[in-house]
Amino acid sequence: MVLQIKPKQNEQPGALRYTGAFKSEKCEVECITFSRESAHHTKIELDAIDELKIDEKMVTWINVTGIADVDVVVKLSEKLGLHPLLIEDILHVSQRSKFVVESGYTFAIAKMYYMNEAKMMREHLCIAHSENLIVTFQETKGDVFGPLRERIVENKGEVRSSSGDYLFYVLCDAVVDAYFDVMSHISSRLELLEESVLDTQLGTGDELYIMRKEIVFLKNSVTALKDGIHKFISTHPSGKELLVYYQDIEDHLLHAVDTMNVAKEVITGLIEVHASNMGNQLNRVMTTLTIFSAIFIPLSFLSGFFGMNFTHFDWLNEPYGLMYFILACIGIAVFMLSFFKRKRWF
Repeated sequence: MVLQIKPKQNEQPGALRYTGAFKSEKCEVECITFSRESAHHTKIELDAIDELKIDEKMVTWINVTGIADVDVVVKLSEKLGLHPLLIEDILHVSQRSKFVVESGYTFAIAKMYYMNEAKMMREHLCIAHSENLIVTFQETKGDVFGPLRERIVENKGEVRSSSGDYLFYVLCDAVVDAYFDVMSHISSRLELLEESVLDTQLGTGDELYIMRKEIVFLKNSVTALKDGIHKFISTHPSGKELLVYYQDIEDHLLHAVDTMNVAKEVITGLIEVHASNMGNQLNRVMTTLTIFSAIFIPLSFLSGFFGMNFTHFDWLNEPYGLMYFILACIGIAVFMLSFFKRKRWF
């Protein structure tokens, strides 16, 4: 996961341009309307957005997938009365997570994390809420709202019997709960990496650095969302009955931040242990090579000394000279190995 900041020089304030990586994602708009008695799940044709009508007697959830299609996002947002700066926040994926009230909408921006098989996915998510209308904007297919859609259609739980305020809370809560699923996956990977660190396997250090970067991104997103919800709670009218639910979300985010801090410290410790183990392994290798080099220093000297082409070299005429030389070399090697062993150099 690489931090990408798209330049926006020479653009007017409020310029609308998608800055994410899912530029080829096809735009789709789905609409779920429900009440206590019924629920309808339909797809809205892109050329029929101008004809979209909102039934104020029912809760309406409009989900836009593929915000790279700027024209569709702008057309729908303007029809629903979103402020131009909020539309810019929808398209600017590097926007910091926040929780604000603007133009009659409660507007939440968050980074949605979820697991797609064994891969951790991260995408920009915006949720706009006004009375019984909820609009969500996401970059690509795949999200954490699948179980919620099933509960609405099959009339399970309290969503169908509640207002749009409760649906907005449930959407935010689903995003926060997904953070814990991701952290559970990271914890499982950490357990495997602990064994790899002790075995000094190659590539472990790279994976640790990647995981630490993932946690930094995740922590920044969670911390920003926590600050936004805290500000929303402190400035919101005290009579709001769902305020206690948002306080529960804030508590969950605090717990998530604590969990990420612990995971980050564990990863930092593993990186230090891995570096130390690799250093110790290198020292052992260098010690072994040094011992062999030290043993061959006197042997090389003797070989060079007796290998000189002098005419008068009486020792070379000894019948057992070669055997004496070999035995002397073996004796020197054994003596040096014994000496190194007593010194505990290996």
